[in-house]
Amino acid sequence: DYRGTKPINEALHDRFNLVLDIDYDVAVERKLIDNPRLIDLAVKLRQNYRAEVLRSTCTTRMLMDYQQSYSMFGEEVAKMSFIARFQPEDRSAVSEAYDMSMLAPRAGKEEV
Repeated sequence: DYRGTKPINEALHDRFNLVLDIDYDVAVERKLIDNPRLIDLAVKLRQNYRAEVLRSTCTTRMLMDYQQSYSMFGEEVAKMSFIARFQPEDRSAVSEAYDMSMLAPRAGKEEV
């Protein structure tokens, strides 16, 4: 299900005796990514991808790239670059999810 790949045909698939479906490891991402909101966003986007609401998913590399862009260029550029990595038809939904996850006040905590 990785973006840019194609499903293998049934004849080739049948030749593999071990097939694993491995999801993203959020525990590893929490060690790599400083922003818990960004990880929450990724989890939501992946759920939407699995539910076939989105055509593209959010990779760990995208999170790391966002974090680097944020530190180098600020949130506006990081957000634009992050959203641009999704399929064009997904971008408005991703932008809305971003705003809800990253810009909304955290429940139970006062924002300063």
